[in-house]
Amino acid sequence: MSAIEQSEKTGRFAEAGCTFLDFRFHVAQSKFKLSEFSASMESKGFPSFPPRWTVTCLTQFPEKTDYHVHFSWYGADEENLDLSVSYHAGSIPPRQDEKEPYAEQLMHWLGGFFAGNSANANIQARIGYAATLRESRFLLPMRVSIISGVETTIDGISIDFPSRPSGIDTARLTVSAKNIAIILTGVVKLTFDTFDVFEQLSNASRLALSLTEVRRSL
Repeated sequence: MSAIEQSEKTGRFAEAGCTFLDFRFHVAQSKFKLSEFSASMESKGFPSFPPRWTVTCLTQFPEKTDYHVHFSWYGADEENLDLSVSYHAGSIPPRQDEKEPYAEQLMHWLGGFFAGNSANANIQARIGYAATLRESRFLLPMRVSIISGVETTIDGISIDFPSRPSGIDTARLTVSAKNIAIILTGVVKLTFDTFDVFEQLSNASRLALSLTEVRRSL
């Protein structure tokens, strides 16, 4: 765990156009092995339970894995704590003095401190495409007349998914001259010992792609 410059972004995150895939847990301290977690953090040279602390987990196998992880922990109140595991595109090779867990191991390692083998997490994914390659299925940008004498354009929409595909319930899609940006949010139930970040990435990517289509030639 440390913080250094990341390497060039290539691989499955880059192919999906995913900038980050974020999981946030709000857990009762009674259902989390806080003393064991604190001891582990202290052994790595980090504060065990400060108001808020963030570390960067580096990539054990940067030739295979194109992400690193930002890991945060902090007390929400006297009875609960918040944990954030955020996968970011781009590998960061480990230093000689790097301490485990590496990015590839973090979610499995973190699960060992939960009372059970699964937990609900708020998920957020940011996925983007070049506007020269894909376009929104909903006509954007859209010029509209809202205020007399003021040129206005709608460049984004918010979409709800009552059926919650793969746990996603909301999408925000924004179009600019160069890019299409999609932010997906929802709640997923994660099983720690079988967690696969690329499965979560695939679910998010599939939904984002369905909101767009290959750009038609102009």
